[in-house]
Amino acid sequence: MSDIFNQPIKNIEQAKKYFHAMGCSHFHMMREYPWRYEEYKKLNISKEQEIIWRTEKVDEYYSHIIEERKDIELWVAHSHMADLVNVLKTDAALDKMLKVSQYIHDKVPRKDRVIVAETIIGRTFLPYRNGLIYLAYDLKNILIAQEFVNLALHFGRIDQESRDIARCHKAIKRCNEIKQELGL
Repeated sequence: MSDIFNQPIKNIEQAKKYFHAMGCSHFHMMREYPWRYEEYKKLNISKEQEIIWRTEKVDEYYSHIIEERKDIELWVAHSHMADLVNVLKTDAALDKMLKVSQYIHDKVPRKDRVIVAETIIGRTFLPYRNGLIYLAYDLKNILIAQEFVNLALHFGRIDQESRDIARCHKAIKRCNEIKQELGL
């Protein structure tokens, strides 16, 4: 277990490390290490500060992917970054997410591409409007939404190395449903 989880959280720097280690998620902080979460809450970290920390983490994932560091799989870094972008809901974060998604277009191993498609499309029921296509559309970035549709269809494409053919079919079907619903 990392020192982050073994040492009491007494200052802002420790709080930031804990926040980042827990995916910038209060849910994960509370569920995994509730006693550390109580220490975190006592510091009264502002929502504005947490936005700054989430933005920094998005930048960290962005750099990780662009620099092609190998300590985390591409689809994992992409997925974690997308989770934060979906929380931040800003044009700047969305633009970075698009750039990263375009950058990994041919870099993600074929067996993992459907996972990237699912991240772009969203993993919840369509009425919940989850995923990067809906986020771009709701932020009035129609061109980015269209590009995410194209990327999702690329990553969902079926070939002999696909992780799960049924998942690929489902991803393509969902993507086309969203495309039709939004008029993209």
